[in-house]
Amino acid sequence: MKDWNVVEQLVKRAERAGFKAIVVTVDTPRLGRREADIKNRFVLPPHLTLKNFEGLDIGRIDQTNDSGLASYVASQVDRSLNWKDIKWLQTITQLPILLKGVLTAEDALLAMETGAAGIIVSNHGARQLDYVPATIMALEEEGEKKKSDQPENRSGTPDYLLIAALKSKKTHEVASCDLAGRYLGVVSSLPQCQSNEKEEEIVTKSQFTMQSLDLVACHKWQIVKAVQGQIPVFFDGGVCRGTDVFKALALGASGVFIGRPVVFSLAVDGEAGVRNMLQILREEFELTMALSGCRSLGEISRNHVMYKWELPRIAPRL
Repeated sequence: MKDWNVVEQLVKRAERAGFKAIVVTVDTPRLGRREADIKNRFVLPPHLTLKNFEGLDIGRIDQTNDSGLASYVASQVDRSLNWKDIKWLQTITQLPILLKGVLTAEDALLAMETGAAGIIVSNHGARQLDYVPATIMALEEEGEKKKSDQPENRSGTPDYLLIAALKSKKTHEVASCDLAGRYLGVVSSLPQCQSNEKEEEIVTKSQFTMQSLDLVACHKWQIVKAVQGQIPVFFDGGVCRGTDVFKALALGASGVFIGRPVVFSLAVDGEAGVRNMLQILREEFELTMALSGCRSLGEISRNHVMYKWELPRIAPRL
C-alpha cells in the first residue's frame, strides 16, 4: 500500500490472529485491464466494504466511470513495489514471507536471494496479462539427467550450438527452433562469434559451464529446477480436481492453493460446502494415486506426466 503504516497494521493484526506466514502478492502493482469490470463499471454495493481494511478508512470501492477496482488499486497500491520492500517487510515481522505471482526461474532465484521463505507460482488467474504462460508450464521440473547427457532440443541439435548461433545472429539456424524464445535473456552473457572461431569454443570462452547451461536449457519457466529444493514452491491456478493436484506434485510443487472452488462452495453451503469440496478433492487425489500405482506422495514423479509434444511421433508415408 502507498501508506506503509497500513501495511504494518495489517501485518501486526495477522500476527495477533495467529497466522503462520505472510503472503505478498507481487504481480499487481498495476492492475491488468479487466474489460468485464470496465464494461460493468464494477463497484461494491453500498452495504459492503473490504473487511480486511475495516477501521482503516480505505475499505470502500466508490462509484466510477471505469472499473471501481482499478481506480481503487491505482489510488491505494504503491506501483514502485520492488525487492527492497520485501527486505523492509522482514524488519517488521518474524513471520516467514512467501511471494505470490512468480512465473520465471529468474525471479524465483531473486526471491531466494531476498530471503523469501517460499514462492507461489501464479499468473493471477490470467487476469493480469494476456498470453502469460499457464502456471503448470512455469512449474515444470525435468526428470533426472546423467551428467554426461548433452542437453538437446527437439531437432537434436546440441543446445550450446543453438545459443552460439543465437549470439552470432545466425537466425537461419534457429528460426524453427523452440529454444529461441528461451534464450533471449541469456545470450547477452555470451561473447560474439568471431569468424575464425568454432561455435563450440564460444561456450568455453564464456566460461558457461555445462551445469549452468543445463539449467538454462530446461528453459526459463522451470522454477522448481531453479530453486533446487532450497525453498518450497507452491502452485496456484485452476486447481479444480484431484488430478490437478497430482499433476502439480508430479511437476515438483510442494503443495497447491485452491481459489475459485472455495468461493463457489462457500456460496452454496458456507463452511460445510468447503469441507465437502476438500473431501471430494482428497478422494479424487487418492484415487488418482492408486490408479497411477503411487503408494505415497514420494512416489509421485515427473514420469507420471506427459506433455503432448513428448508423445511418440509417427511419420506418415509419403
